[in-house]
Amino acid sequence: MTTKLLTQRAPTSGWSKLWQQLTADRTQLEKKRVSARELANLLNMLSTLIDNGMALQKALLALSNDPSQRKHRQLLRRLHNRMVEGSSLHQALALFPGAFPVMVVQQIKLGEASGNLSAALNRVSVQLESWLKLRNGLLQKLSYPALVILAGSGLMTFMLTTVVPQFESIYSESQVALPWVTSVVTTLSRTLLHHWWAPLIPVLAIIGLWVSIRRSSAVQRRFHQVLTQLPFIGAFVRDIAILQFIRSAHALSEAGFVPIDAISGACNTVSNHHVRAQLQGMANVLVHGTKLSVAMDALEALIPSAVRQLIMVGEHSGNITKACEGSCEFLENRLQRRINGAMGMIEPLLTIGLATCIGWVVLAMYMPMFKMFDVLDY
Repeated sequence: MTTKLLTQRAPTSGWSKLWQQLTADRTQLEKKRVSARELANLLNMLSTLIDNGMALQKALLALSNDPSQRKHRQLLRRLHNRMVEGSSLHQALALFPGAFPVMVVQQIKLGEASGNLSAALNRVSVQLESWLKLRNGLLQKLSYPALVILAGSGLMTFMLTTVVPQFESIYSESQVALPWVTSVVTTLSRTLLHHWWAPLIPVLAIIGLWVSIRRSSAVQRRFHQVLTQLPFIGAFVRDIAILQFIRSAHALSEAGFVPIDAISGACNTVSNHHVRAQLQGMANVLVHGTKLSVAMDALEALIPSAVRQLIMVGEHSGNITKACEGSCEFLENRLQRRINGAMGMIEPLLTIGLATCIGWVVLAMYMPMFKMFDVLDY
């Protein structure tokens, strides 16, 4: 009797494990993230295949077999299967929000409705590449200061943990009175040697703060608000957030969205939660018939005056798309000028600071040696 029950339950257990595995794979695939560069490359290749006369389903299948898309093979095959079952492309993409943002899905939906899917795919690809170009330029500008800080920190750590203790042992044997500068350096060296974990405390504190910010939307919004109000960094944060908003509004307007829907959809693409909330409040005002330029005037501390003027001209001419394009160019140029100006000031300050720290340590180590020479001469 027991044997029969076990044989009857075995298949059920096997099917249960198979179902759990399939469900886990599907959940993991739905959460799969695709970088902006990979997404731009994927959409560009799909647009090229469609332009050359290949059907959409065959194009997806061909991309899934392409060795360059090996990383996203399962995702592409799942999209192909959904379309074989009768779904449209935007419906299939919407099943994977981690890989395809809402704005991309919306533009592809309009491209399918207008019968010009290839142009929509190409437009999204160009937008992603343009944003990547701006982001990579910013990271490239920040790479030199980061390398200077890393090299300077490593050199200072080496001097304090290796060089300074050797000089300290020599001076302790000779019983020379140490100047206050040397005493400060040797104390710092002993502290670093005996309490090597002390520098990890601020690092762990920053990591803990970052995790708490990521978990709470209220804390994250407050943190983003503080960032926008900082004296030096706030201007960069505000310009980047408004550029994200204007870029998305331009993309949606160019894709065929009416201005109100384009503005509402663009608000959700802003990564700064505080700025996003401000822009969503502005979008809610537009529903009641308020002009966009008038609603933007209420956010004069957030939106630059030149952008508000361009939007007002676009409203009068009936060409919001052109106004958004001009606003994007203005914000990009302004952001580049700010970055170049900041780097022109930060780089020499870092160099001077590093030279000062190294010179201070070297001087502190050699000052007692001069006293030793005076004693020998005497």
